[in-house]
Amino acid sequence: MTDLYLYVDNEDSTGAWDTAGSPPYLGVQDEPTNFISDNDRNNLSGVFSFEGTALSSEVINSVTLYIYAYGVQSTDFDTLVGATSTGLGPPGSWGWEAVDVSGILTTWAQINAATLSFARGNTTNEAGVDCAYLLIDYQGAEPSSSVSPSVSPS
Repeated sequence: MTDLYLYVDNEDSTGAWDTAGSPPYLGVQDEPTNFISDNDRNNLSGVFSFEGTALSSEVINSVTLYIYAYGVQSTDFDTLVGATSTGLGPPGSWGWEAVDVSGILTTWAQINAATLSFARGNTTNEAGVDCAYLLIDYQGAEPSSSVSPSVSPS
């Protein structure tokens, strides 16, 4: 098994959330330098995309979405992959949260086209996101070698 990390690398569209720093805001854990935050009701963040990969035929074992975020309650926002709710909300203070999105992102084409956004519910609690990435666990090709290992006679 092999792990691949795909970080946010682009903001495809801006939303109603406040931004600190410069885009893409969620590409690296560097709070308080670059992050997004909001304390208004029913706001949608910008739409973010991930780095792409040239992988296409390797078997995908699992896809996990990680976010570095904060909020007062876990219901202060919902994390969306595309238009699909993941049910992932923020922890009570800056920290990492994760959710399995293998049921949403089942192919390499879907992973390469994946977008991420955050939907605020009917709350005015302050919440924010600093970093997001996908961790893809897949069956990597066995390395090929044209050199046979040498064995010393005993």
